[in-house]
Amino acid sequence: MSETTVPSVYETTFSKTYKTDAILVVDGKKLHVNKAILSYHSDYFNTLFNSNFMEKSMTKIEIKDAEFKDFATLLSLVHEKPIMATLRNGERILELSDRFLMPSVRNVVEFFLISTSNKCGGDHRIGREYRRKRLMRKHENYNNYVFNMLFKKDKPDSNDIEATFAKTDKTDAILVVEGKKLHVNKTILSYHSDYFNTLFNSDFKEKSMSEIEIKDVNYADFAAFLSLITDKPIEPLHKNFKNILDLSDRFLMPTVKFTIENYLASSDEMGYPETFKIADEYYVENLMDHHMSYARPDETGTREENIDARRRFHEQWVEVLNYEYNF
Repeated sequence: MSETTVPSVYETTFSKTYKTDAILVVDGKKLHVNKAILSYHSDYFNTLFNSNFMEKSMTKIEIKDAEFKDFATLLSLVHEKPIMATLRNGERILELSDRFLMPSVRNVVEFFLISTSNKCGGDHRIGREYRRKRLMRKHENYNNYVFNMLFKKDKPDSNDIEATFAKTDKTDAILVVEGKKLHVNKTILSYHSDYFNTLFNSDFKEKSMSEIEIKDVNYADFAAFLSLITDKPIEPLHKNFKNILDLSDRFLMPTVKFTIENYLASSDEMGYPETFKIADEYYVENLMDHHMSYARPDETGTREENIDARRRFHEQWVEVLNYEYNF
């Protein structure tokens, strides 16, 4: 009896769907992609797909001198099913983000590298190469950086929000939150969110409105949330992770939830009990699996029994130590 070949995560992430309209070929392997998404996030692909090059009309476009897994990871970070970079391939992804002119991916990978607090030496080398202030600041004054990022700063900088959601040739809609305008791209929001896809493309009055009000949300949290699918993502902060997860559920945006999940799984910024609590509360299965992979010696039952035991353990631990965060 022949064995069934299980598709890799790269193949399932870039399989053909109703959202894909182009094929990139790397090392002989196909990646089904969306032209509009890649054009939005990359001047390289915008030129490739929308200028008078022969590739514009080709059904398949070969990408040369790139390793398949690294390139797939690069593209996935603007995709609805992102694959998180690792310490092993982080630098290669940064190099590809420069080559293919994808600054939003560079930012996401740098966020990941910043979160790995036990890798300061590597961060300094990467920071020097890419001249990124965030990484350099971390290495030069790490303790002060962590204190400000995690404990003093509790919302995104207003200048970052204004820069991310300023009107440009890429924006074609306005969302209004607490009286403040966010210029957005309908295609990007529709691609990543069934909520916004329905809002912009169904027969609702909002379809033809020049400005759409979003009610019952905090402006800073909503901006940070939406930014994670834009070409200028705002670094997620310790104190608004849970708010962003709430928004990702409300606005049907699994990409953002997955991004926060991977950030938490790789980050040392939040305590283990807090990330476990978030995984449990928001049904973040991959993050829960990440925690349960480090099983305690006394966890010998089923997965659900072990999770229940760990819940009780953390409740007692938090109560005894008067854990600092209110979760």
